[in-house]
Amino acid sequence: MENFAVIDFETMGMSPSEKVRAVSVSLAVVKDGQVVERFHSLMNSGVPMPEDAEMLTGITSGMLANSPVSSVVMQQVVSLTKGCRLAAHNADFHQAFWLFELAASGIHQDDAPFICTLKLARQTYPGLDIYALNNLAAALGLPSEEGPESMPTNADLATNLLLHIQHEFEPRSRNS
Repeated sequence: MENFAVIDFETMGMSPSEKVRAVSVSLAVVKDGQVVERFHSLMNSGVPMPEDAEMLTGITSGMLANSPVSSVVMQQVVSLTKGCRLAAHNADFHQAFWLFELAASGIHQDDAPFICTLKLARQTYPGLDIYALNNLAAALGLPSEEGPESMPTNADLATNLLLHIQHEFEPRSRNS
């Protein structure tokens, strides 16, 4: 079974740039089918949080000012994810911020494609009305761990979704 790390960024907007940065990262590291590490941190990129993003995420410029610098957080994340395949729900979005934050932090890493739990869910469970992570977790009865604000993080939900999908495709032992 492949080791993987599921990553989720909270951001200031939809596309990374010098003025639109990641403001937090959550991740869950899975080895041999078990979550062995969880991590969450706000990230201070030095860019003020736009009001609309504040309202959407609940993360304020004041909270970011007292948070670790983005480059330090990204170094921790790279260390935690070493040797793991990366995954995310809506992977194209998260991979864009991953690559941007790595470059902004001066960290070079190979550009391996992320596993996309959104695409996997659409293929595995066709015909659902909505493939938003919270809806999928509820529809499939997936467990959710509490995150740093006593809420399940999207990294935890996407991890549970990926493990659920993997379980769907595991060879079943047959009793003869």
